[in-house]
Amino acid sequence: MLARARERLKAAAKIRWLVVAATILLTASTALAILGTAFWGWHFGLGHADLASRINTVVAVCAFILVTATLFVALIAYLAATGQPVLEAELSFSFAQPNRPVFQASKELSPKFKDCRAISPWREQAQIQINIYNRSRYSARNPGMRIHLWGLGGLSDQPGWTVINTLGDRGPSAIQWDGGADFLIHGNWSRVLPRLDLTDVAVVGNNPALMVIVAADGVKPKELKLPVRVLDYDDFWDYINNLDWSWSMPDRPKQPRGLKTRLANYRKMRRRRRGKAIWRDFLP
Repeated sequence: MLARARERLKAAAKIRWLVVAATILLTASTALAILGTAFWGWHFGLGHADLASRINTVVAVCAFILVTATLFVALIAYLAATGQPVLEAELSFSFAQPNRPVFQASKELSPKFKDCRAISPWREQAQIQINIYNRSRYSARNPGMRIHLWGLGGLSDQPGWTVINTLGDRGPSAIQWDGGADFLIHGNWSRVLPRLDLTDVAVVGNNPALMVIVAADGVKPKELKLPVRVLDYDDFWDYINNLDWSWSMPDRPKQPRGLKTRLANYRKMRRRRRGKAIWRDFLP
């Protein structure tokens, strides 16, 4: 993401300098055309007209060209200033793919809700990392996120989140995070939100899910429904064994194979061999 952002910044800098150079060249050309008509006898196809008419015509055409170029630059600046960001929410789990919540159920039923399975605290699997990604080059101001719990109950207090709705004995059914007016997410960037803990949250209804809504100033709220699966011990480990973990393993960067790298690897190998030889003297 950082490399892509740098490339776009370089491209934007090149475009900026091209616009500046084109504006200077256009202004100099129009000034040269006016001077050539006034002092050097340039006609521009207006040979039968007198000097004053030629000068007035050239000045009018040059003014029209400059106004058109100014409007074009102003339109580009307006589009750049009023562009809307593209926000996406991503919930990361310890033993499931992003935005695909799968949890192991506790061995015992929930003590709060009769005949309901609860999410086990095993290895902090219920700790959810939440990110908001800005996929555009425009900054998102005053971002916010709202999470509705459908068919889930027993959510505990979440630091950094505000409860906005409660359903009787089920407890909080919707929580919200607000960045504030001075909070923004830069273009092609991301923000990490406070963690969400679903430990001991029970499945109290059919088709449990998390409804995630992301919004910002001037941006239409975007909804994302995440069905929640709470599996028994055997089903959960079948899911883990058949899970493709390639999504959690980033591509290994290619190592340079230049002369310096080869020399460094050779020195490391010599140090290892020398260390083994020294330790042999102390072994019985």
